[in-house]
Amino acid sequence: MMKFFLLCALVMMPAAVSAQSPAEVVGGVVVEASDAQQGAVVGFDLETFEQVIVVDVGTEKVRFRNDFTPVEVGQRVFVRREQGEDGEWYFSLYDIDRSGVLIFVVGLFAALVLALNFRKGMRSLLSLVVTVLAVFFVLLPLLKAGYSPTLVGSVVAIALLSLVMILTHGLNVRTYVAMGGISFSIFVTAFLAQFVLARGRFTGLADDESFAVMTSGLNIDMVELLFVGILIGMLGVLDDVAITQASATQQLYNAGARGKKLFLQAMRIGQDHVGALVNTLVLAYTGAALPLLILTTLKVEPLPAILSIEIVTSEIMRALLGSIGIVLTVPLTTFLAVVFITKMSSHGDEVHTHHH
Repeated sequence: MMKFFLLCALVMMPAAVSAQSPAEVVGGVVVEASDAQQGAVVGFDLETFEQVIVVDVGTEKVRFRNDFTPVEVGQRVFVRREQGEDGEWYFSLYDIDRSGVLIFVVGLFAALVLALNFRKGMRSLLSLVVTVLAVFFVLLPLLKAGYSPTLVGSVVAIALLSLVMILTHGLNVRTYVAMGGISFSIFVTAFLAQFVLARGRFTGLADDESFAVMTSGLNIDMVELLFVGILIGMLGVLDDVAITQASATQQLYNAGARGKKLFLQAMRIGQDHVGALVNTLVLAYTGAALPLLILTTLKVEPLPAILSIEIVTSEIMRALLGSIGIVLTVPLTTFLAVVFITKMSSHGDEVHTHHH
């Protein structure tokens, strides 16, 4: 999911840039392209290339030198157009137009989700749309306006997760139980994250994007922004483990388990689920940080020194704090499920079962 948000941010970025500078990005089609002339960077074992291309941007055909990535005739691209101090317009290749393949993958994803279960699939897709809209039209504007990232991130995270869970799973006992367990886990993990970030003297400036935000003129505390990133990153996993645990407890109750036996049997299921999810979470962050991990293997410094590099420590903290949130969610959600399901049954209320 984090990759999806990053993708959306990159798609929206050209509009933001054009509003702040005379540069603009327009789409076009390559109508002429010379053969790429290979070269090398002096003093480095790196290969380069140079290519002259002509791109039809609709209103005109522009010719310029391309050393960004080789392109072919007929390929759709984006061109950056910027006016220099001398009044002349300069053109460069912004990037390849990948919107076609993105639309294909999004369509395939939606079709498969709907084919699995149309009704629940529609609710899941609606929840995904709500999540994206909340991030780009609530969370990001409030952060840009200068509000506390910690306050905004925590409130938006809990409100968004509650709304998404209701849309996806409906109004029922397991949803209420899962929301209660997740809310507590978020508060505890948030407090722990604040302590760790302060104790570790994090700056929030571990990557190029963070430096770009800091130098953009926005009044944003970068350490708090790092905290919000950790918080948002673990929401989806908490939703999964909480709903599954509430459903498992409900099914065990319907099968005849009661009291302490019900709690212990549900916890055994939760323990297996935690093991799988923690491994999934660590692997997900490992995959995202794979280039960084390769770079660390090239260093000759002691391992503690390498692990203390902020960008490395930040990724480790994301995985570990998310895992802590999962571990906290399981027993609390199980306990709440046992209490609420038993209480409702004792009052003669029907307990509806749903499968995860």
